[in-house]
Amino acid sequence: MNKSSGNLRSIEDMTIRSLNDSAAGLKALCRDSVLCAELLFSDIGNAMERFNGLAANIRKFYVFENDVRSTFGIKGEDLRDAAGNLTDADSALCSVMDDMIGRLDKRDFAALAEILKIGVPAVLDRFISLLPLLRQHIQNEQLTTT
Repeated sequence: MNKSSGNLRSIEDMTIRSLNDSAAGLKALCRDSVLCAELLFSDIGNAMERFNGLAANIRKFYVFENDVRSTFGIKGEDLRDAAGNLTDADSALCSVMDDMIGRLDKRDFAALAEILKIGVPAVLDRFISLLPLLRQHIQNEQLTTT
């Protein structure tokens, strides 16, 4: 194995490890989202702090997931389960994020709470379901290149 393929292997291994950790992180984001929704009506200051962190972490995941697909040349349409594909999940996440921002701008906290309780966890659960397919695709590519 030359030095170039050794580095590629390290990137694949690191990505697989990161994908393994992502499911737990996404589950934590689901819990944070529901907690943020609950706090909207009892402690708006704390809720907004949590909302900022939640939105930033969801964005980081979105960038990570897209970077993984770009790095490995994976098309979202190719990663599919019975409920849809990764491109659909990406679109749903963007839509939920846009809806959250819109509701926040309008100070429509009841609708924002609904999105945080139901919409965010639902779309993150889709990613949790699809992550094993993404990981498997990278592992399969790794096997064919070694």
